[in-house]
Amino acid sequence: MKNADIISLAKTKLRHQIYEEKRKIGLETLQHISSTIISRLETNISFQSARHILAYCSLPFEVETTQAIDRWMMTKQIYLPVVVGSELKIKRYLGANAMVQGSFNVWEPMGEFVESFDLIDLVIIPGVAFDIQKKRIGYGKGFYDKLLPKIEAQKVGICFDFQLLEQIPTNDFDQSVDLILTEKRLVL
Repeated sequence: MKNADIISLAKTKLRHQIYEEKRKIGLETLQHISSTIISRLETNISFQSARHILAYCSLPFEVETTQAIDRWMMTKQIYLPVVVGSELKIKRYLGANAMVQGSFNVWEPMGEFVESFDLIDLVIIPGVAFDIQKKRIGYGKGFYDKLLPKIEAQKVGICFDFQLLEQIPTNDFDQSVDLILTEKRLVL
């Protein structure tokens, strides 16, 4: 078996373990923990100084961002990813009434695509798992791995503390983040 196959199998196993942990903890508890993570994010200097933020519209069992996004848009420009084929593109968030359900049942903003990423000064990124070396794995489609190298802004991974491990299996193309926030830890 090739090394890439071994890593792929390890990632699949880890994704399943994390999903089972989330299911065991339960959606209601995870949403409560999410509010702590979001509060910690909002007090971080990187977040406070950012004016143009690429965030994400959360799926069930991810760190809940939906209510926070509506609050943030009062003082910041918020952008969200949109799945186009095998890539993520970006659109500005203009409110809950300007959203449509897109690929993978993720809510996506309507409107024009943002062509230049230069204005983004912070990226908030979900993930299935992170490690203390700031490596990240997602759901396996590579969307963020293709997008993140195009953006110069600081990249913040947010996750539940059980998703932050000592080490995770990664490939060369898996993109790292600059810092990770959980309800308990900050990894710089």
